[in-house]
Amino acid sequence: MSNKCNVMTCVALGASFLAAAGCATDGGESPSDPSVAIATVALPSGDTVSFSEAAPGAIAVDQLVPDNVSSLEVGGMTAVEFYQSIAPGRPVPAALLAAQRRVDAGRSARGLSRGMAGPAPGAHPNPQITSVDFAAKYCDNDASSWQIINCHNDPFLTGNAHGVHNNIDALQTAICVNAGKVRWSMFADGSNQFSMDVSEHFCFRRNLDGSADSVTVDTSVESTAANYGLAVKFNHG
Repeated sequence: MSNKCNVMTCVALGASFLAAAGCATDGGESPSDPSVAIATVALPSGDTVSFSEAAPGAIAVDQLVPDNVSSLEVGGMTAVEFYQSIAPGRPVPAALLAAQRRVDAGRSARGLSRGMAGPAPGAHPNPQITSVDFAAKYCDNDASSWQIINCHNDPFLTGNAHGVHNNIDALQTAICVNAGKVRWSMFADGSNQFSMDVSEHFCFRRNLDGSADSVTVDTSVESTAANYGLAVKFNHG
């Protein structure tokens, strides 16, 4: 098994994550509902990109793609810059701009750099991802960008998984389902922020840009049987 840290048991310890959830504010504006996308872009490639405010001062960028389509590069850009890059000419939704201001305020208060860590995975030619493909595409492709890499690819998971990560500066998680259906969920500070049912032959990836004290990534098998790869990568400040 290729595991730098087992996602079932690992708890990352370190400096605080940008700004504590709930502390980054923007002129009294209320944060968005974390379960509702504040912007969505459907691309001709089959990649659907969604933006949500996972916690006050933290924007999640989600990509749901067929497993033979490459997800897009996010690393180095803010969420707003990424939106502008994939939807040129469209006005940025006001809710996304407001959420970005909360992210930027949190980073500025702690003297941290702007933009999400980690370049996107590359493409692979097969309609079903292998253990080697998954490791290359979602675990090892940008290893130097991450302090901790949890990679479940050899063998792929067939049951539920649970991981809690504290005091992180950036986080990326990816799942590719070869068989069955798996529910992927993210929790911030104990509250369920987002869930996605990922069906076979699809991959889902989320980059987290911003602040939260604690992030939990859970997967649960929603079919009789399942087979899937899971990666969770993060830095702590």
